[in-house]
Amino acid sequence: WGPYVASRRAAHSLAAHAHKLQAAARGKKLVRSCYAEWRGVYLEHLRYGNLVSKAFAKQRRVGKRVTFERWVQFVEDLEARRETVKRCVTAKRLLTTWFLDWYWQAF
Repeated sequence: WGPYVASRRAAHSLAAHAHKLQAAARGKKLVRSCYAEWRGVYLEHLRYGNLVSKAFAKQRRVGKRVTFERWVQFVEDLEARRETVKRCVTAKRLLTTWFLDWYWQAF
């Protein structure tokens, strides 16, 4: 009876030790899988963050370009208006001169 009980205790102790080893292995696997999952989520958030920052930067570049193009168009329109006014003033001055020349020659 004694050797049987001793062998059963040894088997039970060995099984408990094996169970602890398996739990530790499962724990390591669990830690590895949790880390892998966390890393995947982190990389996904990092990728989304990069995409958002790239989209924001692109939008700012487009906005700056559109604003600059509008400003250039405004300046060109302003110069065209100044040129038109200058031509009109010159034409008025020329017509006035011609009229006064005609008037003095006619009378």
